[in-house]
Amino acid sequence: MHTRLRNPTGLFVILAGLQLSACEQPAAPQVVSQPSVEAPTPPAASVETDCSAPLEDAESTAAAVADASSPQQLEAEWSVAWELKTKGDHAAAAAKFEAFAQAHPQAARAAEAQVEAANSWINIGFQRREHGRSNAASQEAFSTALRHLDAVLARQDKAFAARAWYLRGNTKLYANELAAAELEYSEVIRTYLSDQEWGRRALEKRSETRRHRLDAAGAIADLDLYLRTWPTQDAERTKFLQRTKAYTMALGKPAQPFASQDWVQGTPMPLEMLLGEVVALYFFSTQCSFCDAQRDTVAAWAKHLEGKVRFVGVLVPQQDKKSGAIVEPLDVARADVPKKRFDFPVVYDHGLRSAVSFMASKPDMVLLDREGRVRWHDSPKNLQPGTIAALLAE
Repeated sequence: MHTRLRNPTGLFVILAGLQLSACEQPAAPQVVSQPSVEAPTPPAASVETDCSAPLEDAESTAAAVADASSPQQLEAEWSVAWELKTKGDHAAAAAKFEAFAQAHPQAARAAEAQVEAANSWINIGFQRREHGRSNAASQEAFSTALRHLDAVLARQDKAFAARAWYLRGNTKLYANELAAAELEYSEVIRTYLSDQEWGRRALEKRSETRRHRLDAAGAIADLDLYLRTWPTQDAERTKFLQRTKAYTMALGKPAQPFASQDWVQGTPMPLEMLLGEVVALYFFSTQCSFCDAQRDTVAAWAKHLEGKVRFVGVLVPQQDKKSGAIVEPLDVARADVPKKRFDFPVVYDHGLRSAVSFMASKPDMVLLDREGRVRWHDSPKNLQPGTIAALLAE
């Protein structure tokens, strides 16, 4: 039986029941969430493994040796790897999962071990990126992850195929390969849409990817399909995606001018003056912990895009959670904003009117094209180089 499998370049190859193993690791090294990346976690110390044999040869050799391990021994080895994963020590977890798959290629959890090894390497690659931009070190980790995922798919194990395709999509997305990521998520949706775990996740991720590619109509279609198919699967996620759909539907519409004339810092830059430029609006508060977590990412993007994209901050004053009273008045904002070391003008959003107009939360980033239309809206940490390049090319 043959399996049709896309390789990391997006081409199709035919694998005839090969049993592959991924033992090759890049030299060691931020995340999460979103994206286990499924939601990356803080970086951990790296582990290097010297393994020069080809993947298929390494596993074939291991398979030739009878595995006399007891169930208790297998469970003990698995527990060690799993504990490292739950602690966020992705490099050490990857090494343990790889060792398990290589030592026990016929075990019931062999394929699962390679999936977990791949997920660990995706987290490592995510952490190695520089403020959302992939580099040689992260690409090395992503390549290792793809080798594991290809080995899993070659096993033709239906129990893990949907997750393997989904993780291939994540790998491409975090490597900033948007077109390839959309293809991988589409494979999950085409074959495993009914899978409440991976079909659902792939649909959400393809919508995000399409939004990064400035395909608002495609992103909305995916969100509609998700909300129709799983309206009550996850109440919090449904609420989040309903908000995402609302601001995605506003893409392509003209941005409303700032209602405020009060600027916290810098030379005033009303939107009417910025027609002809690509503009990044950053909605934040000086008293927002989530904003502080993304401060360096926003500052790095502003520096990276200096002279190409105009950055403007919109200070959305903090409110008391119970009373709704403003606890970050204009004078406090003027004193606190310089401490954030943003090198761009910041307008004060009286009455949260601009935040409401743009349907912006904190921290959010909104991109405007040269005609002053809203074209992208998401968290700053999700900004993709391809999105910026597409707007600059228009």
